[in-house]
Amino acid sequence: MKKKMGFRSIRSLIILGSFVIVSVICAIMLLVSSVLSREAFRTQVEADMQVLAQETSEKLVKDIQHTEAIIEELAANPMLTDDKYKWKEIADFFENRAKATGFNLFFTVKPDGKGINLTQGAETFDVSDTEYFKQSIQGKTFTSSIITDVVTGGKIIVVSTPYYEPGSSKIVGVFAGIMNTDFISHLCTDFKWGETGNIAVYDKDTNIVGHTKPEIVASGLNLVEKAKSDPEYASVAEFFKGQIDSNTNGIGTYNWFGNKRIGAVNIIEGREFVTLVAVNEAEVFKNMNDLQVKLILVIACLVVLGMLIMYFAFGIPFSRAFNNLEQTYYI
Repeated sequence: MKKKMGFRSIRSLIILGSFVIVSVICAIMLLVSSVLSREAFRTQVEADMQVLAQETSEKLVKDIQHTEAIIEELAANPMLTDDKYKWKEIADFFENRAKATGFNLFFTVKPDGKGINLTQGAETFDVSDTEYFKQSIQGKTFTSSIITDVVTGGKIIVVSTPYYEPGSSKIVGVFAGIMNTDFISHLCTDFKWGETGNIAVYDKDTNIVGHTKPEIVASGLNLVEKAKSDPEYASVAEFFKGQIDSNTNGIGTYNWFGNKRIGAVNIIEGREFVTLVAVNEAEVFKNMNDLQVKLILVIACLVVLGMLIMYFAFGIPFSRAFNNLEQTYYI
């Protein structure tokens, strides 16, 4: 003879069944919403990073264009071509203008590549094999890639433009200015992205020219060369160099000293510079992960509350009714 299912058994089945059904439904809804919201949030973050990289690039281009405009204005000064000015007057004027405009110094170069500093010392040199001279002697205003100053060891750029014989289009030489690259790092520090986010500017040979942390620029970092000796740089070097080689702006992830980072690359068209915005993925999703944990706790509490309601509102009355029906049947 089979044992009859009692009051407690019916009640337990009702509670257990309800708990399983509600839990499965909630788990599926939570999983789907978590995946969809995470993808939507990631898409928005990547779009924001690309905008930030673009804005940094645009600001850098404007700063470079401003310095080029200064050089073009000074190149039109008659002191460069009029013999009535004494050297001391010329040197005083251009030394003062260098201080006022943020340049280290100005110099001129003859068509044969022989140059002279527009300073009281009037140092001479030969720059005939440099790219900025070759470009400007052909009539172009040009901003060089990053150069190491042989005197100070610091990183500099040279901005150059042709200057002409008065009243004609004949190029008589190249006028140029030397500027430290500090302004690029200052530009990078103007932008902030969380605690682990940073902005860096490299040339297309992956030499760093500006960074949120200027000391990294002072180290003379080259991503590709560093990756050859330090495996921690391999992932970022591969990602960054891949974007440069394909000549496309893009976003991706790479590993960096145990952290997975999201990076956005913007190649500055017409310039030799590339902007990289990066941040730890864990920081980006931290608030969302915390929110999901809280959501799980809330859902768990609601499920327990629902089970209690089911127990008292439905489980007990239903099981009593079932037992009464069963007792009536056996009578």
